[in-house]
Amino acid sequence: MQRFMIADSSDVVRKVGKRILSELDFMVIEASNVVEALSSCQVELPEYLIVDSGMDRALMQAAERLILADLSRVLPLRDLAARVGTHEKRLSRVFKELANRTVFEFVREARLHEAQRLLLESAMRIEEIAAAVGFSSAANFATAFREYFDCTPSACRQAGVERSGT
Repeated sequence: MQRFMIADSSDVVRKVGKRILSELDFMVIEASNVVEALSSCQVELPEYLIVDSGMDRALMQAAERLILADLSRVLPLRDLAARVGTHEKRLSRVFKELANRTVFEFVREARLHEAQRLLLESAMRIEEIAAAVGFSSAANFATAFREYFDCTPSACRQAGVERSGT
């Protein structure tokens, strides 16, 4: 059974939505505020989410969790927005207003920071790291990494080895 969260401050909206969705064989979780919604999402992210317009931060955090769950296979913006119960324009606006960056910028930065962590903490080859964080090629990854961190992936790994003294 698929999980569906309705996060809305209106009891009526939540109850009517729950009745309709339950009849469609969804397991419905209700949240009346941002704290409840985030708490529920910490335990297990629902497959679908409907969010009141006053809960933009919960919407953004749900999208971030979906993105971070598998950086190698991030959903297209349209699908990501649908999964968190909104549309592309709203999700883009929420990221820009609350995080001062686009969804694409968030994804890119998350991929690059995870790649940096893997370079410093694992023995994975650079090509494997590129694939693990969702880059289509090692060359694209190396270019993006160099532009963001001002050093190549190899130089980053070497600097980490030298700092650790091994």
